[in-house]
Amino acid sequence: MKKISFILLMITITFGNAYSEEISKGALAKAIDSVVSISAMSSDKPVEIEEFFKSSNISGDKGSGIIIGEGGLIITNNHVIDNKSVIKVSLNDGRVFRAKTLIQDKELDLAILEIQATKTKFQPIKIATNSSTLELGDTVYAIGNPFGVGLSVTSGIISALPSKNNTFSGVGKLIQTDASMNPGNSGGALLNTNGELIGITTGIFGDVFIGIGFAIPVDVVQLFINRSISGQKVKKYWLGFVGVNVTFEMINKLGLDYPRGVIITDVFKGSSGEKAGVKVGDVVLSLGGKEIDSTATFSFIVASIDSNAPLELRVLRAGKEIKLKIIPEEPKDNIPSNITTISKGVLNNIALANNSNAIAYEIGSDILDNGVVVYDISKDSFLYDLGVKRGDSLISINGKKFRNVNELLKILDEIKRVVDYNIVIKRNGTEITIEASYLGG
Repeated sequence: MKKISFILLMITITFGNAYSEEISKGALAKAIDSVVSISAMSSDKPVEIEEFFKSSNISGDKGSGIIIGEGGLIITNNHVIDNKSVIKVSLNDGRVFRAKTLIQDKELDLAILEIQATKTKFQPIKIATNSSTLELGDTVYAIGNPFGVGLSVTSGIISALPSKNNTFSGVGKLIQTDASMNPGNSGGALLNTNGELIGITTGIFGDVFIGIGFAIPVDVVQLFINRSISGQKVKKYWLGFVGVNVTFEMINKLGLDYPRGVIITDVFKGSSGEKAGVKVGDVVLSLGGKEIDSTATFSFIVASIDSNAPLELRVLRAGKEIKLKIIPEEPKDNIPSNITTISKGVLNNIALANNSNAIAYEIGSDILDNGVVVYDISKDSFLYDLGVKRGDSLISINGKKFRNVNELLKILDEIKRVVDYNIVIKRNGTEITIEASYLGG
């Protein structure tokens, strides 16, 4: 099977159709004035900082950002500025400013910056109301800073709608487009033909652009902006059950004419799903009036829920359609999370947590796995280079199993002078063994 890797757009050269008769040059010109090039570095040495702002040749990680407030608020991808203490933004007119990070959300991969300039007004981008009007084949435009060469515009179409796409962001699914983008477009703008922001460009498949790019839908972006500015964290709701796709082999038994819906495999005790009367074996056909044809569509609809208002859940049970009322809720910690960051040893720079409904839903770990999960992992971690990721479950170290973080910490203390390690992790239901020698402290 050909391996496909998902690459974050950190550093993007492509030249596509910069203009089209479908969008006015005025609207495009206004939009490009609302997009900025971002360079970020972690060094705080005075000489480096001085050269960093003076020279275009001395720079850090490259990315893009979008002005969302005339006072200088910018939204971008979190991975563009994460762990960076010095940030500069360059406008289309050549002006360069310092910026500081105000809000970060690693799960959504979004962040808000503020330009450090007083008594200066900036041109905020026009934001579309939502992504519900998007259609397959719609013309779109991507504005960003590919490969750090400066702001440029490319055009294309919507190749897959969020509800049909199989690639997830932290809160839902992504818009897929063939509008050319490359490393450096991260945090840039995806526009409709009215010059309105419909998404934030965030990733591509492979090492270079091959016609498949992704953008976080404006619904998620606007939700993040509104709640972040008001001091709230974007809430993620769940319904307390999980399921699988209905297959052709199932349709006769279920009383369906074609594969659609999601058949429920587990309902969690005390959850909103159990309270609503959901049962294992039910086939979910719609939620909140939105039809469900697969787990992908269902996940997108759930990820788009922005309040705990009751929703109608239509299910098929024993061949009959039933309407239930379900109240979305924030997933609960059914056990203490006990988030702990390890500062030394083979698990250095890894944050661990006891898995729970809330943790699993937040970071994408397997909700049915018990034990310890990787809550976060730094690029400086020894295991990061060996492929360990956020959301992985830790099963054993050198044959020693553990049920929670405290038990794992005791094991680490017992084997702190060990050099050779056998570490078993679990990802997407598959156990992976990592064997390595660690000579660090």
